[in-house]
Amino acid sequence: MTHPSARALWQEYLIRIGADDMYRREPVFYAQWNFLRETLERIEVVLQDEHLPPDQVERILRSILYGGPSKSDAERRLETIQQMKDLAARTPEPLLRERLGRWP
Repeated sequence: MTHPSARALWQEYLIRIGADDMYRREPVFYAQWNFLRETLERIEVVLQDEHLPPDQVERILRSILYGGPSKSDAERRLETIQQMKDLAARTPEPLLRERLGRWP
């Protein structure tokens, strides 16, 4: 069984959270997420250099991205992200501005 690379996990994550297009359009978002992607790739190299088994490397990388090592953890986190998006979409703009202290 082949295990996904950090870059493949990253692409999967962007697609799953619906940010794959925004990632490329918004410069600040792009810079921050590029930094996170590069960090994830460096961590992968370090773990491989330490001779960790590929399945363990994948679990660690998934934990960094999703907050848990398994695909079910990923699904739970994505559900939470979607719930937050839905709530934000239903929240009136003035209330969001008040809560965030600013509005883009």
